[in-house]
Amino acid sequence: MKKLDLILCILVLVMVILNGVFLYRNWNLSQALSGMIGSNIARLESELLELRHSVNTALGRIQLYSENNSGNRIMGTEFKLRGFDEEQVILDCRLSFSRVDKDERVYLVLHEEGSDLYQKIELTKLEGTFYTAELCLAPEKEYKYQVVFEKDGTTISSQEFKVLEHYYRPQVCKVTPEFLINSTKGEKVPELVFRLDMGIKAYFEELQVKTAKVVVYEDSTKVKELSFFQNLKVSNYDFYYGSRSVSFDLDGKDIRKYDFYFLVEYKGGLIKREKMNDEKNPVWEAVLNNYVWYLKSN
Repeated sequence: MKKLDLILCILVLVMVILNGVFLYRNWNLSQALSGMIGSNIARLESELLELRHSVNTALGRIQLYSENNSGNRIMGTEFKLRGFDEEQVILDCRLSFSRVDKDERVYLVLHEEGSDLYQKIELTKLEGTFYTAELCLAPEKEYKYQVVFEKDGTTISSQEFKVLEHYYRPQVCKVTPEFLINSTKGEKVPELVFRLDMGIKAYFEELQVKTAKVVVYEDSTKVKELSFFQNLKVSNYDFYYGSRSVSFDLDGKDIRKYDFYFLVEYKGGLIKREKMNDEKNPVWEAVLNNYVWYLKSN
């Protein structure tokens, strides 16, 4: 038994020694692999940093080339309302640039869409790289503009931009007349209904609607005013857009004896007046046809 125990002890000792050698070799291998991985990661990070630097350098050169060879130096654009009447709206177009070279002249080229008309306006320097130009715009037309830089016979142009209509177009109002029979109270009462459709508010308060109404005349004498905003609260009125209706009672009246005018007043003082009972207007022609049909059937 003692001999067997000795043999077992020797075997255990040999196994411990072999395991120790194996663990030592594995540890060395692990260290070598860790070193290789760490070295590769460090090299990869270094290469990525170099690549990022190269990309940023290339982008900077592209941007510099773009600025030097195009007019896309516009940093900001702002429009200010200077004045207006029924024919035109005058805006101050204020522009800021990333740079303007010495002795470089800057122009704004205004293009009326759908035509061959171009207007070249030299910008006035305010300070630094801030410039301004006066634009005279017709509300019913559309415009685009671009900025042109000129120096030593060389011309560089920016891309073309659209002048948004809500800067220079008064808030749109349209009235549609319609002949209807009102039978809500059990009686058939003929009415002339006027529906007002309003667009969204203009950008400048002066071009927003203040009041809108239909004025009725009989033999050149004003007999009635129908306000679209009579019962509308001020808080709602300031933000109002959409549809609204008023009506004129025709019971016992002859529609052909009256004149109907649509009046809209804007907050800046502009007043527009439009006669609605124009027989050349197909909408009014339909009103008269329905009215005549009503008379014949009653």
